[in-house]
Formats: sequence, C-alpha cells, structure tokens
Amino acid sequence: MKVTQTKMLAGWLLALFVILGVIYITGCGGGGKDPLTPDDPYIPEQPNTPVEPGQLSDHITVDGITFKFDKEYPIGKFVNGDYWVAGNPVTITGITPEYSGDNNGWEVNPVVLGGQGFSKDLANYDSNLVPNFPYLARPTSSIIKTVRSNVAPGSTNCRRCLAAAAVLTVVEEPLESNLLFRPTYIGTNKRFFSVNDLQTDLLTKYQYQVDNISRVESDINLHLEEMSHLQLVHKNSTNNVEIRTEIGSKNEYGAAIGTRNGELALWFMLDVPIEKKMPFLIHYIQYGIDMIAALEHGYEYTGGGAGHTPGLKITMVYTAVMLNDDQMKQVVRSSVERFHERRLLSFSRDNSRVLYGDDQGYEFDKHETNYWKVVCSYLSTGKGNGYRSYSDPYGYIDGGGAPGDEYQHCCTSMTWKGSILTIKLMPELAEVWNDDVTTRYVERWVNEGGWAQPDPCAPAKPPKTDLNDRTDDYILNNYFTENYGVTFGPDGNGDCIRDTDNSDGIGRYPERQGIYKNTGYHNSALFNELWDKYVP
Repeated sequence: MKVTQTKMLAGWLLALFVILGVIYITGCGGGGKDPLTPDDPYIPEQPNTPVEPGQLSDHITVDGITFKFDKEYPIGKFVNGDYWVAGNPVTITGITPEYSGDNNGWEVNPVVLGGQGFSKDLANYDSNLVPNFPYLARPTSSIIKTVRSNVAPGSTNCRRCLAAAAVLTVVEEPLESNLLFRPTYIGTNKRFFSVNDLQTDLLTKYQYQVDNISRVESDINLHLEEMSHLQLVHKNSTNNVEIRTEIGSKNEYGAAIGTRNGELALWFMLDVPIEKKMPFLIHYIQYGIDMIAALEHGYEYTGGGAGHTPGLKITMVYTAVMLNDDQMKQVVRSSVERFHERRLLSFSRDNSRVLYGDDQGYEFDKHETNYWKVVCSYLSTGKGNGYRSYSDPYGYIDGGGAPGDEYQHCCTSMTWKGSILTIKLMPELAEVWNDDVTTRYVERWVNEGGWAQPDPCAPAKPPKTDLNDRTDDYILNNYFTENYGVTFGPDGNGDCIRDTDNSDGIGRYPERQGIYKNTGYHNSALFNELWDKYVP
C-alpha cells in the first residue's frame, strides 16, 4: 500500500526526526530484585538495524530480535522508530531467537479474543497461532515476535514472562513519508496517521515549579525509555492480569503505568519547548493508537484487580483528540463501562454521592457475604482476604476492607487524579472522556478523603488472627458463622443490622471519615502542584 508524501513540518521538527532516526535507547529490565525481576536481565546482543533513505536489506534487527528475509527488500522506519519492510509478498525465512515450540513465539496481526502464541507460561497458549517458515507476509500486516524472559513460570501470574517484543510492519511499497505513525499491530484494519495530524495547538503552556524538578524530569526520561519499546496492550495473562515486557516497563504494576500515563499527558501541556516534547508525544500517541485498536477489538480495560488498569483511558482520550479522529473518538466515548475508572465506582443509596468499590457482577446476597468476609479479615489481620474493592452493599460508605484503605489508597485514587486533572486542564478532552462520575469521585477524594459517615450499620468485631495460621483461620470463620446476620451484616430486608452502641460512634468505621484526604501511593508531584495551582 503506497502512502503519498505528506508535507514536511517546520525546520525544528525535521531536525528532530533526523535525530529520532538514529536514537536507540537501550532497556535492560528494571528495579531492585523481586519475583518479577530476573537474575539475568535481558540485554539485546545485536544493535538495531540502521536505516538510510532507499535502503535494502535481507534482515532487520530490533531489541535483539532479527527478522530474516529470502532476499533484500526496501526497509525503513515509522516516526516512532518501528520498522517496515516493503513487498508483496515479503518472504520471511526465520526470526531469532528461534521459536522453541513453547516460548519465543510470534503471530501475524494478533487479536484480542482467543489464545496467544507467545509463551506456554502465559494464559491461553495456542501453538497453532505460530506460523511456519518460510512465511509469505502480505501487505499490510504486522508481525509480532516475542522473547521469553528469565522470570520463573508462575511468578505473579507471569506478568514479566516476556523479556521483549518487536513489531515488523509489511507494506506494499516503500513509504515516502518519514512522519507516519505505525498502523496498529492488532487485527487487519491498518490505518495510517501522520505527525501532521497532531493538534499541537491544544497543548496549552501551563507554568510549573515542582520543588524536586530533577526527579520529575528523571521520571519523564524513564517514561521515554520504556515507551520506545513495543508496548503489548492486546492480551492478558492468568487471572486477567496484563502482560508487560521486561524492557518495556521498569515498573510493571498497572497503577505505576497509569501514573506514568498521567504524568506524560500533563507534561505535554507544560511550558516546555515543543521540540523537547515531540519524542515523548510521538511514543505516547503510538501507544494510544494500539490501545484504541485493542478497545475496538473487545479488550476490557478493567483489569484482574483494583490496581491493574487505572490511568489507561486518559492515553486513549488524548490520542483520539490529538489526532482529531472521529472514529477513535466514538470508540472511546462509547466505552465508558469498559474502563477501570468507571467499573470501580458506585453510587450511594440515595444516588447523591459517588463511592469507591464495585460488586464484581454478583447478585446482592453473594456480594453482601463476600464484602463482610473481606471486612472481617481486614479487621482481624490488617489485610483483607479476597477481592479488596467490594463496594458497600448498602451504599453508605466507601468499600473495600475499610474506607480509604488498601487499593483505594494504594493504587487507584491518586492515579485517577492525574487523569481527571488532565481533563480539567484540557477541556477539549472532556467530551471524549464522557464520564463525570470519576470526576466527582476524584474531587471528593482530593477535598474530603475517604467516606465513612453517616453510616447506620453495626460493625463487625472479629478476634485478632493470622490468616496464615490454620487455627486462627478457623477462629475467624467460626466468628463469621456465629455472628453474620446476628450482630452485624444483613438485617433480612436488604439493609444492614443497625449499630445501637454509640460509645465509639455509630457505624462501621466512624473514625475513618475524611481519612487519607488527597494522599495515596502512586502519586506524583506534578499532579499535586498543577491541581493546587490551576484547579479552583
């Protein structure tokens, strides 16, 4: 498929793209030693293939992955640095590291639903999805190759079982423009967008004076390093937990990824020279193009738990608006219930307040029982056992083991703050965001904190136990069996047993009203300063 030459941008942008064409940022796995960090981090052995105008090659190497062809074909790069090869067809004779039959798999135009052919250690492995060589690749198609990491199988659902992933896009004719984004690697509908499509006039220049500016800038540079590698966004592993590659995310946890996305979205709107923003913006928009495609193909951005997929929606909203693409806007706008932010929120009993937590799709009785079991284990051990973001089944207070605690505090509220702040500072995003419920919740968290009053429900008062001790586990279960529906829990009429002892306040957690106001893990100095300065 031939794409005609688009008009070149201003001189500063041309110079920037020349620089981008030769930049290679090496990723090498991240952080301190933990179950998700291999003892032998992945470091590509070969450099990426250099590209000159009009170049022919019989192979392409990227992030240690080499695509081999039967002859020389025209090759080039998209504006984000991913490679293309031109031919109809292109005969691929091999890809290294070689597919073992269990790992280092590859696919063509992977899809959201169904299995995956990357690794037996990831969920729904299907070796039938891995083609045989030689493979005749027809335009326009995307070849995705993965490399197995040294993380042990089963480590935290194997979120880091892949060391690296690379995409090669097969086009019909050499691309004349060097300003094109890579079409999504997902599915067969390959749309091309240009840097010239970006509505950079929307990037308002807000002033900022973060005290620890060196830390913020260090974080931003780390984000660029991560996002210069392919971000796999179309498939989850066991327990519906997302897959991250070792070189594509230094911190693989979803809440950290969400905070990263919010920081970048806001940083683009700061009073920073546009030539400095562009490398980051290019990778961010490319990431958004792939995520929107995943959403369009049925991906659910609700994650396997409360901390896995916060803060992803803002990148899709940003991408659709910055590219000013009506199709993208409609896909995101119409998918409110398929995002983490909305799924984890509910309404109070009288619909006047947005509360934290969801029912996981259970009928009321099952939801109610599960909620109280988590509450009892939290009160007994200091940590809820089970799904720790159940909503209050009666609609009075924030859910979870206790209002304001666990995932509400650690992994969601402040990440969401970054997304909502972005919407407030760029009003053009609001129509595509299409969700004032999350906005109302974040405003309440920032201004008032956790919600625990008024609450008429009698509290549970389980004995202190250790759920790792089978004897203590028995004690807790025995307490629940004897007291549930008697001293706490359901009143038999769809509401709770009332608290009649006002010696320690009325309700389950009267002391927690307003707790953790405007605080939480996965926070950002950038979020805090810009909110304080620009949000009324």
